[in-house]
Amino acid sequence: MCAALTLPGATISATHDGKICRVEGRIAGRVGFQLWLPDAWNGRYYQIGTGGFAGQIFPDSLAWDAAKGNAVAMSDAGHRGNPMDAGWAKGDRQAVIDYGYQSIKTTSDAARILIRRYYGRVAHHRYFAGCSNGGRQALMAAMRWPQDWEGIVAGSPAALWTRQHASFAALQQQVERSLPIDPAKVQRAALATCPKGTVANDVALDPERCHYRPADPLVRAIVAAGYAPTSTGDWGKWIVNPDRAAPSQRRFAEGGYRYLLRNNPGWQVARVLSG
Repeated sequence: MCAALTLPGATISATHDGKICRVEGRIAGRVGFQLWLPDAWNGRYYQIGTGGFAGQIFPDSLAWDAAKGNAVAMSDAGHRGNPMDAGWAKGDRQAVIDYGYQSIKTTSDAARILIRRYYGRVAHHRYFAGCSNGGRQALMAAMRWPQDWEGIVAGSPAALWTRQHASFAALQQQVERSLPIDPAKVQRAALATCPKGTVANDVALDPERCHYRPADPLVRAIVAAGYAPTSTGDWGKWIVNPDRAAPSQRRFAEGGYRYLLRNNPGWQVARVLSG
């Protein structure tokens, strides 16, 4: 039954490992997806959002849900690639549409058909969950196809996507023009302003009671952008990372502007934003 599954308009393959039927396919030659169908199905369907610029499917996430008895799917949002790379969007309007919203519905409809064919019935509850860009996808699912879901979880949604890229780029321009800062030093200074007994494992348990007032203009800008000084350990990787090839806010902002917001592969955050 598993290996015999088919889907109109798609190329799929399916294998059974003794507990789960694992379906992998590509719809209309564009949207890649995986759907895991546990034999001990609880009647629920979960669809997982994808982070960054998408492009990958993570089996560990699928395995976690399938082990709980959920039928679960994830898509690559319409392209293959590194979640920090937006080059796939160059000159491909349909790829941008798939990434922006259409792959959510494409995957959801495919899963509905395959679930019915495999189990002989539809899911009695359907859920969508995602974080960051996956949280943005969750909001899109809620706004465009609310009838498809009984529940939606939008964790840390990257809403107002264009504005997010502009915010990243503006902050990175300040990083480019400022002297380097030491994230660990900033964190120590921030945590030192927290009340006694409210810090554990270098994390502020009640950050609103901390009273860090940085003097450095760049640190003030980072804090104002929403990056709490009590969690500055991430700054070294995400915000002030000098490695241009590493996953970072600079790389993400440049990818967005080069291929999604403007058709300019040479765009750099060091340049002044115009328009």
